[in-house]
Amino acid sequence: MKRVATLRVVSEPSRDDSLGTITLTADGVVQATELGQDIFDAIKRGRGWTDRQIFDALADGGWSNGYVTVVPQPSASRAAGHDVTPGHDELHHYWTKGEGLAKWAGSPHPWTALYHHLLKYVGSERAKRMAAQWHHEVFGIWPGEKKGRNPVGPG
Repeated sequence: MKRVATLRVVSEPSRDDSLGTITLTADGVVQATELGQDIFDAIKRGRGWTDRQIFDALADGGWSNGYVTVVPQPSASRAAGHDVTPGHDELHHYWTKGEGLAKWAGSPHPWTALYHHLLKYVGSERAKRMAAQWHHEVFGIWPGEKKGRNPVGPG
C-alpha cells in the first residue's frame, strides 16, 4: 500500500516530538499509532464524518485538545518549497496570512467569524485565545477595543 500522507501527534506545534502518527493510504485506509487512532476515533464519533473527511480536516487545519496537537508530517516535497523548521505554525500562518485570512477578516464581526472557524480544530477556550491574539496581529487592536471608540476603554 502506498502512503499518501502522514500526520504527527505532538505535545505542542513548536516541538519536534512525535507522540504518534495518523496515515492515510492510497486506498483510503487509515493506519495510526494507538494515540493517533484514539484521536481519530473520537473525532469520528463526535462528527460522524468519513475517514477521508476527518483526515482532510486534520491535514488542512490541524487539531488540538490543549494537551496534544495533530500537525502535518513534513515531507521531502514540502521541504523543497515550504518552511518545515520546528516551531513553524501552519495553522497560525493559514489564518493570519494565507487564504484562511480572507474567510474571516472581511466579516462584520471578524473575531466571532475566526472563533467559529477555529472551533472546528481546537477547543473553545483555546479558540478564544487564538482568535483574540490573531485578531490583534491582523488589525492592530484587541477585539473589544472598537478602534478607540469603546466608551469603557481598550479591551
